[in-house]
Amino acid sequence: IYRPFSKMRFLYGGDIGENYCFGLEQLPSKGDTVFITGGEKDVLSLAAKGFHAICFNSETVNIPTAIIHKLSFRFKHIILLYDVDKTGLESSSKHENQLKRLLLPLSGTKEEKDVSDYFKVGNNRDSFLKIFLDFLDTLYSDTMTMLKSCEIDFNNPPAKAQEIISAGDVPLGTQGNILCITGGE
Repeated sequence: IYRPFSKMRFLYGGDIGENYCFGLEQLPSKGDTVFITGGEKDVLSLAAKGFHAICFNSETVNIPTAIIHKLSFRFKHIILLYDVDKTGLESSSKHENQLKRLLLPLSGTKEEKDVSDYFKVGNNRDSFLKIFLDFLDTLYSDTMTMLKSCEIDFNNPPAKAQEIISAGDVPLGTQGNILCITGGE
């Protein structure tokens, strides 16, 4: 039931059961990314563009940790994609310690607040994918910076470590590495 002038604008007249989750049965057994959206319309909009998504009863619901735990075994990324209006921003910030949230570049008005509106104003799958990939780059930039120091530049290889012990031409222990040699009596 939609009551536009009431404090509680939306009411559900049926029994949604416990832990209602729209789109859960349609998810593949494994995948890269699943989006948690604010409503069924957003789930369908993302599915139409080839993305996996689910939603719960509303953005203000407490996300069941059991469902998130099960999804974490199936997907590499579980991303909140709530509306960018006041309710969506407040609700997604409550879950930010548990999940990562993607904010769309929308105004937050009634006409421009969710992923359905994002596609309705003319954006396509590629533009959404670019926003998501930029989000991942930002999210993992610290990790990539740390891993950068582990890369080997084959044009400028590190200096050869000094051999401490070898068997024939095969170095077994080099300076700067831990080596343990054991044997019988």
